[in-house]
Amino acid sequence: MVLPNFDQTVHLEILGIPGADRLIPLLKLERREFEAVLGQPLELVTPRQTHRNVWQVSVEPDVCASSLHADTANLRLTSRVRHPGDLIETLQLLHSLARSTASSVQYSEARTYAEVAERISSEIATTYPYFALRELQWDRISSRYSDIDSLSGAAFWCTAQRWVAELGDAHTAVRAPGSLCHPPYRAEMTALGARLLSVPEGSSAYLAGVRPGWFVVVDDPLLWLATTGASRQQHAEVAARRFMATPTTPRTFRARDAQGGATEWEEFPPPPTPAVQRRGSTLRIARFDRTTAPLLFEELGRLRDEPSVVLDLRGNTGGSLVAADACRRLLIREPGEYGSIQYSTGRGSMSGHYPLWLEPEPCLPRLHHIRLLVDSMTYSAAEDFLQPLVHLDNVTVEGGPTGGGSGRPRTLPLMDGYTLRVSTAITYTARGRPIELYGLGPST
Repeated sequence: MVLPNFDQTVHLEILGIPGADRLIPLLKLERREFEAVLGQPLELVTPRQTHRNVWQVSVEPDVCASSLHADTANLRLTSRVRHPGDLIETLQLLHSLARSTASSVQYSEARTYAEVAERISSEIATTYPYFALRELQWDRISSRYSDIDSLSGAAFWCTAQRWVAELGDAHTAVRAPGSLCHPPYRAEMTALGARLLSVPEGSSAYLAGVRPGWFVVVDDPLLWLATTGASRQQHAEVAARRFMATPTTPRTFRARDAQGGATEWEEFPPPPTPAVQRRGSTLRIARFDRTTAPLLFEELGRLRDEPSVVLDLRGNTGGSLVAADACRRLLIREPGEYGSIQYSTGRGSMSGHYPLWLEPEPCLPRLHHIRLLVDSMTYSAAEDFLQPLVHLDNVTVEGGPTGGGSGRPRTLPLMDGYTLRVSTAITYTARGRPIELYGLGPST
């Protein structure tokens, strides 16, 4: 191991660095993830003349790629970045450095398909946290893909996606390059195509005559199922969501009904919609972004005297952990431990349990009763939001189980714009039940 054997608190010199401020809230929330790898507490500090037990940031505009370096003799880590905004790339490298035999790792693409395969294999082997939880053996899974080194191009990437999808985790995946939007439909992938579960009135498909129960034409539905990783309760929907994702340009879909009728429509990138919308005493929380907490605060203020408030998180696939944390602290009323989290150490093992300690945001009166509506497509940061709420005495949960994947993934470059995402954590409820795999529901 080339990580320094730190013997006291590690000081990450980031406070006050221009351009790095946006990372501070996330780092404060997730510092335990780094402590699990470093073996010592992590403190965020301003740059100072410290020589030992320090993680320094060096801004060097001429470096070819962000990198992370270990100085074991002086108990020091150094992040080298072209711009402070690139610091997130070197943070993603800490687990890679923990498993490496070299004293330096770069955030850069591999040069060959063989290197890509090795990176996927080793990063998952040493970082993925759910082997025991999901009763999986990575060596056994990998043995079925021993021919991947002979492939290239589209065949390689399809095989790599199948390989990683066997882990059954919606966060851990080989991702294709490009920005994608998600149309406002719910569907599940079947052998006959993507069966539409919901078609909102006014949507492009609705105006073309398409209704729930219609099948969107898919050339190879089983391939989408095989290359999509997700927990059992959400697998078919996640596969359909991946298939229906659209680029920033219009895309044409074809669909048919059970009576043989068929039509097609052109899908444009959806217009932005509010993260929180109110209908009566029901608040629909569609996602977690920088607008969610202030919108939720405003709407909850209007509903403070209602006997019961409904928070509808069905179909909420997550977003920002920082936003989810701000929202959950609006609803808890007592400071304390709300479950725990285990993190990967980057060496093929897991840390101990870190308590999830939350402080409430004491700016709203206690709501009389909260009904949480969830389903299998409620996951990721949405589950982090739900975690401290499901056992409160004024809360009931309806639906579910949720998707089972809060995950805390890290992202690494592969090649040709493809990236690898790997989960790093197992989150537990206050009753010690893992959210991963099982999700949250009325019986949690």
